[in-house]
Amino acid sequence: MSYDPINENIEEVKPEYFIDPILRPNFATGLIPRNYSTHPPGYLGAQVQVYADADIIPENEWESRLKDQQQSQSDLFSLRELYYDFLKSLNQLNYGYCWAFSTVKCVMYIMARMRKHVEADILSAWMVAGIIKNYRNQGGWNQQSLKFCCDVGVATLLEWPQGARGPSARVYDTPEMRASAAKRIVTEFRDGTDSREQNKKIMVSAFLRGEAPALDYNHIGHSLAGCRLVSLNPLIVDCDNSWGETSGTKGLYRLQGRDAIPDGISVATVRMAA
Repeated sequence: MSYDPINENIEEVKPEYFIDPILRPNFATGLIPRNYSTHPPGYLGAQVQVYADADIIPENEWESRLKDQQQSQSDLFSLRELYYDFLKSLNQLNYGYCWAFSTVKCVMYIMARMRKHVEADILSAWMVAGIIKNYRNQGGWNQQSLKFCCDVGVATLLEWPQGARGPSARVYDTPEMRASAAKRIVTEFRDGTDSREQNKKIMVSAFLRGEAPALDYNHIGHSLAGCRLVSLNPLIVDCDNSWGETSGTKGLYRLQGRDAIPDGISVATVRMAA
């Protein structure tokens, strides 16, 4: 199966670094802010649903639902602890592939929620980003990588190893790898909006349903996998980063207040091909 790289509004990732009191400094990031004028909600086609008001949990239910979730330990953080060997943080090294790592980690959370493949090898975001960007070190936003997971699927690190990048990684793009990736296909996903306030409602609703949101944050130039809604007032969320387990708290980072509201969000559905 062939796949045409997605190259809309893309530029080469430069070695630009940021220092932030929450996130670890001195790491290149690869999030390119999505232009909603040229890439509006649902622009990627039939597999993409656009969030509607009916998909949002009413705000007057948020506190009680969060309390129930915390008491029942039914959030993604508890799932991460249960399947820690499978769900521990990924590592993008110094490549600008955060927009693919956040998506792939969300797919892994879905697999764990469904109790599917949790004894298998960790998935390879290197495969997803490498093929999409034609093996170049380029940024993007999470909907691009999630669309690829709908079209092609995701291989494991056994099939496309950690750190395998650049033109030399083409050797891993084999028919056997593609067949394996097709066993882990996300059938569709829901897209966020260009409104941060609406994205906040989408994010909270996803957390309260036990879904895994991929979150793009323009103010830090980074994409992360949502892991836990800690509190609503003030708004605090824990995110699963892609800088390995020694960064942050076992790879998790905490965002608070308006900094926790994503500029871009997508939520995969739980139906998968295998």
